[in-house]
Amino acid sequence: MIHRPEWDDSARSGQPEQRVMPTDAKKSTSIRRETVVDSWNSVVMNGAGRDKWALDTIDQAIKDANIPEFKCELMDVSTGGLGGLMGKKRDFLVVTHRRLRDYRMYICARDFGAHLDVSWFLTIEPGFLKRTVSKYTTGNPQAISQAIDLFDQQDLSAYVSVAHHCVTQTVEMLMQELNQNTSRLNTKSKGFLEVW
Repeated sequence: MIHRPEWDDSARSGQPEQRVMPTDAKKSTSIRRETVVDSWNSVVMNGAGRDKWALDTIDQAIKDANIPEFKCELMDVSTGGLGGLMGKKRDFLVVTHRRLRDYRMYICARDFGAHLDVSWFLTIEPGFLKRTVSKYTTGNPQAISQAIDLFDQQDLSAYVSVAHHCVTQTVEMLMQELNQNTSRLNTKSKGFLEVW
Protein backbone atom coordinates (compact mmCIF):
# COMPACT_ATOMS: atom_id res chain seq x y z
CA MET A 1 0.00 0.00 0.00
CA ILE A 2 1.28 3.44 -0.87
CA HIS A 3 1.58 5.95 1.93
CA ARG A 4 0.01 9.33 1.20
CA PRO A 5 1.68 11.89 3.48
CA GLU A 6 -0.23 14.20 5.75
CA TRP A 7 -0.01 17.80 4.61
CA ASP A 8 0.84 20.86 6.63
CA ASP A 9 -1.47 23.69 5.59
CA SER A 10 1.01 26.34 6.79
CA ALA A 11 2.04 26.89 3.12
CA ARG A 12 -1.42 28.34 2.45
CA SER A 13 -1.04 30.73 5.36
CA GLY A 14 2.14 32.18 3.89
CA GLN A 15 4.43 30.42 6.37
CA PRO A 16 6.96 27.98 4.91
CA GLU A 17 6.18 24.33 5.51
CA GLN A 18 8.60 22.62 7.86
CA ARG A 19 9.95 19.32 6.53
CA VAL A 20 11.79 17.27 9.10
CA MET A 21 13.70 14.12 8.26
CA PRO A 22 12.88 11.60 10.98
CA THR A 23 15.82 10.30 12.99
CA ASP A 24 14.26 7.19 14.50
CA ALA A 25 11.36 5.36 12.83
CA LYS A 26 11.02 5.91 9.10
CA LYS A 27 7.88 5.37 7.08
CA SER A 28 7.93 2.68 4.43
CA THR A 29 6.59 2.55 0.90
CA SER A 30 7.22 0.65 -2.30
CA ILE A 31 8.01 1.62 -5.87
CA ARG A 32 7.05 -0.49 -8.87
CA ARG A 33 8.97 -0.39 -12.15
CA GLU A 34 5.82 0.11 -14.25
CA THR A 35 5.01 3.38 -12.42
CA VAL A 36 8.34 5.05 -13.35
CA VAL A 37 7.92 7.68 -16.11
CA ASP A 38 11.21 9.58 -15.80
CA SER A 39 14.58 8.91 -14.17
CA TRP A 40 18.16 10.08 -13.82
CA ASN A 41 21.31 8.66 -12.27
CA SER A 42 25.03 9.24 -11.93
CA VAL A 43 27.83 7.32 -10.26
CA VAL A 44 30.43 9.38 -8.42
CA MET A 45 33.69 7.49 -8.59
CA ASN A 46 35.28 6.92 -5.16
CA GLY A 47 32.31 8.65 -3.50
CA ALA A 48 31.34 5.81 -1.14
CA GLY A 49 30.62 6.77 2.45
CA ARG A 50 28.91 10.03 1.51
CA ASP A 51 25.38 8.69 1.02
CA LYS A 52 23.93 10.28 4.18
CA TRP A 53 25.69 13.58 3.42
CA ALA A 54 24.24 13.54 -0.11
CA LEU A 55 20.67 12.90 1.07
CA ASP A 56 20.96 15.55 3.82
CA THR A 57 22.37 18.08 1.33
CA ILE A 58 19.64 17.37 -1.23
CA ASP A 59 16.95 17.60 1.47
CA GLN A 60 18.31 20.96 2.65
CA ALA A 61 18.53 22.30 -0.91
CA ILE A 62 14.90 21.33 -1.49
CA LYS A 63 13.90 23.06 1.77
CA ASP A 64 15.85 26.16 0.76
CA ALA A 65 13.95 26.25 -2.57
CA ASN A 66 10.80 26.99 -0.49
CA ILE A 67 8.43 25.50 -3.06
CA PRO A 68 4.79 25.87 -2.04
CA GLU A 69 2.84 22.69 -1.33
CA PHE A 70 6.01 20.58 -1.49
CA LYS A 71 6.83 17.77 0.91
CA CYS A 72 10.05 15.80 1.26
CA GLU A 73 10.59 12.94 3.69
CA LEU A 74 13.07 10.12 4.21
CA MET A 75 11.50 6.66 3.76
CA ASP A 76 12.46 3.01 3.56
CA VAL A 77 11.55 2.01 0.01
CA SER A 78 11.18 -1.50 -1.36
CA THR A 79 10.24 -2.73 -4.82
CA GLY A 80 7.15 -4.46 -3.47
CA GLY A 81 6.38 -8.06 -4.30
CA LEU A 82 9.00 -10.61 -3.27
CA GLY A 83 11.70 -7.92 -2.97
CA GLY A 84 9.70 -6.18 -0.24
CA LEU A 85 8.94 -9.43 1.54
CA MET A 86 12.58 -10.48 1.47
CA GLY A 87 13.59 -7.29 3.27
CA LYS A 88 15.23 -5.50 0.33
CA LYS A 89 14.89 -1.82 1.23
CA ARG A 90 16.80 1.37 0.52
CA ASP A 91 16.66 4.89 1.93
CA PHE A 92 15.01 7.40 -0.41
CA LEU A 93 13.91 10.97 -0.08
CA VAL A 94 10.31 10.93 -1.31
CA VAL A 95 9.17 14.25 -2.77
CA THR A 96 5.49 15.01 -3.30
CA HIS A 97 3.33 17.99 -4.22
CA ARG A 98 -0.04 18.57 -2.60
CA ARG A 99 -2.02 19.16 -5.82
CA LEU A 100 -0.12 16.56 -7.84
CA ARG A 101 -0.46 13.67 -5.41
CA ASP A 102 -0.30 10.98 -8.08
CA TYR A 103 3.23 12.10 -8.99
CA ARG A 104 6.07 11.18 -6.62
CA MET A 105 9.79 11.64 -6.94
CA TYR A 106 12.11 9.15 -5.25
CA ILE A 107 15.71 10.31 -4.67
CA CYS A 108 18.42 7.86 -3.60
CA ALA A 109 22.12 8.06 -2.77
CA ARG A 110 23.76 4.75 -1.94
CA ASP A 111 27.19 3.21 -1.77
CA PHE A 112 27.99 1.00 -4.73
CA GLY A 113 31.34 -0.59 -3.99
CA ALA A 114 33.89 2.24 -3.72
CA HIS A 115 31.50 4.59 -5.52
CA LEU A 116 28.32 6.57 -4.80
CA ASP A 117 25.25 5.90 -6.93
CA VAL A 118 22.87 8.88 -6.97
CA SER A 119 19.55 8.57 -8.76
CA TRP A 120 15.96 9.69 -8.86
CA PHE A 121 12.75 8.22 -10.26
CA LEU A 122 9.53 10.09 -11.07
CA THR A 123 6.46 7.91 -10.76
CA ILE A 124 2.76 8.18 -11.43
CA GLU A 125 0.92 6.33 -8.67
CA PRO A 126 -2.84 6.88 -8.83
CA GLY A 127 -5.01 5.57 -6.05
CA PHE A 128 -6.83 2.26 -6.45
CA LEU A 129 -10.13 3.69 -7.74
CA LYS A 130 -8.53 6.10 -10.22
CA ARG A 131 -6.13 3.40 -11.45
CA THR A 132 -8.96 0.88 -11.88
CA VAL A 133 -11.28 3.28 -13.73
CA SER A 134 -8.42 4.49 -15.91
CA LYS A 135 -7.39 0.96 -16.86
CA TYR A 136 -10.98 -0.07 -17.56
CA THR A 137 -11.84 2.99 -19.69
CA THR A 138 -8.53 3.61 -21.50
CA GLY A 139 -6.47 0.46 -21.08
CA ASN A 140 -3.78 2.50 -19.29
CA PRO A 141 -3.89 2.67 -15.46
CA GLN A 142 -2.06 6.05 -15.54
CA ALA A 143 -4.04 7.79 -18.31
CA ILE A 144 -6.40 9.75 -16.05
CA SER A 145 -3.49 10.87 -13.85
CA GLN A 146 -1.57 12.02 -16.93
CA ALA A 147 -4.48 14.16 -18.13
CA ILE A 148 -3.54 17.29 -16.21
CA ASP A 149 -4.16 20.88 -17.30
CA LEU A 150 -1.49 23.25 -18.58
CA PHE A 151 -0.87 24.93 -15.20
CA ASP A 152 -0.46 21.57 -13.45
CA GLN A 153 1.95 20.50 -16.22
CA GLN A 154 3.89 23.70 -15.62
CA ASP A 155 3.98 23.07 -11.86
CA LEU A 156 5.00 19.42 -12.36
CA SER A 157 7.81 20.39 -14.70
CA ALA A 158 9.01 23.12 -12.32
CA TYR A 159 8.90 20.86 -9.25
CA VAL A 160 10.80 18.06 -10.97
CA SER A 161 13.30 20.53 -12.43
CA VAL A 162 14.00 22.13 -9.05
CA ALA A 163 14.44 18.76 -7.33
CA HIS A 164 16.62 17.56 -10.23
CA HIS A 165 18.78 20.67 -9.91
CA CYS A 166 19.17 20.05 -6.15
CA VAL A 167 20.36 16.50 -6.88
CA THR A 168 22.78 17.43 -9.69
CA GLN A 169 24.14 20.37 -7.68
CA THR A 170 24.91 17.98 -4.82
CA VAL A 171 26.64 15.54 -7.18
CA GLU A 172 28.69 18.40 -8.64
CA MET A 173 29.72 19.55 -5.14
CA LEU A 174 30.91 16.05 -4.26
CA MET A 175 32.77 15.67 -7.56
CA GLN A 176 34.54 18.99 -6.97
CA GLU A 177 35.50 17.89 -3.45
CA LEU A 178 36.99 14.72 -4.97
CA ASN A 179 38.81 16.79 -7.66
CA GLN A 180 36.79 15.22 -10.48
CA ASN A 181 35.83 16.81 -13.79
CA THR A 182 32.18 17.97 -13.54
CA SER A 183 31.91 18.88 -17.24
CA ARG A 184 31.26 15.21 -18.07
CA LEU A 185 28.27 14.97 -15.71
CA ASN A 186 25.18 14.05 -17.73
CA THR A 187 22.29 16.04 -16.30
CA LYS A 188 19.58 14.99 -18.79
CA SER A 189 16.89 12.69 -17.46
CA LYS A 190 15.38 9.72 -19.32
CA GLY A 191 11.63 9.88 -19.68
CA PHE A 192 8.66 11.93 -20.70
CA LEU A 193 9.84 15.23 -19.14
CA GLU A 194 13.50 14.92 -20.23
CA VAL A 195 14.66 17.34 -17.54
CA TRP A 196 18.02 19.06 -18.17
